[in-house]
Amino acid sequence: MTPVIILDTDMDTDCDDAGALALAMHCHRQGHIRLGAVICDVLSPWPGAYTRAALNTYGLEDVPVGINCHCPNSAAYAAYIDQLRAKAFPFYNELIARQHGLTPGYIPGLSDAIALYRRVLAASEDHNVIVCAVGLLSLLPALLASAPCEYSPLPGRELVKRKVCELVTMANAPFPEGAEVFNWRMDAAHAAAALADWPTPITVSWYGGDILTSPPDQPPGNPIHDAYRIWHRGKQNLHRPSWDLVATLWAARQHPELFTRKGNACLRLNPSNAHYQWHSPANAHDHACLYPNATSDTITAVIQKLLDQATMTAQVLH
Repeated sequence: MTPVIILDTDMDTDCDDAGALALAMHCHRQGHIRLGAVICDVLSPWPGAYTRAALNTYGLEDVPVGINCHCPNSAAYAAYIDQLRAKAFPFYNELIARQHGLTPGYIPGLSDAIALYRRVLAASEDHNVIVCAVGLLSLLPALLASAPCEYSPLPGRELVKRKVCELVTMANAPFPEGAEVFNWRMDAAHAAAALADWPTPITVSWYGGDILTSPPDQPPGNPIHDAYRIWHRGKQNLHRPSWDLVATLWAARQHPELFTRKGNACLRLNPSNAHYQWHSPANAHDHACLYPNATSDTITAVIQKLLDQATMTAQVLH
């Protein structure tokens, strides 16, 4: 049975989200997975606009995109965005979306994220959906708390429990404890709530800082390569750590030999300071952490090859 992946991403401040989308699209086109939806979890029109442009460029107009319509950005994330804007940081999602003619009020094919989550889950086989969260976990508590609807009579937590087999979350949280630095920290309250109440196995993917990859050079207009080009502010070396790509590779069940899932533990996150701890109680949850089985060079070569194949696909479509 082909697994269904829901890619949950902020798609806002770092180009490795674009790389993760490229891998997910490639695995979808190769038939390894079905990309059920892409969910953009921060409250902004531009992540969804960019994602729609990228999917359309690669011939995936039928893959739906969900946007955050109701969950305000946390104070920490709002302050971070304000700091970037004060420094004239180039937001690739807005720049590329505008290049593709997508602006607020004219972004066809977007849906409310929670409604889309429920629609895709309800239409999927039981225990066959992998939620790959490479951004903030802001929307997951709302999904768990969602009410029965036209797509399913089940409340959110029961729907997730029935349909999802694994939550893969990218976060800097290796054993045994520490302070998470971005994905959970930027909305620690919702992240803590999601991790505490999520009813399926959770895999934390933290590795990728030494995996430096880049899409192959292409003329302006390719939304994946342009995301890296813009993020790097015109620099020639577009290599970027591949945290989100590692998480997507694992979620897509590709090259599992490169990693070991170590766990049978219980992960707890303090919402006040984003400090996490791994515990191993007798009634352990199925929470686990991903560790590499191979050298950084080996993993880099695998992901780079896939990213090359994924990015070049757009040339075939034009």
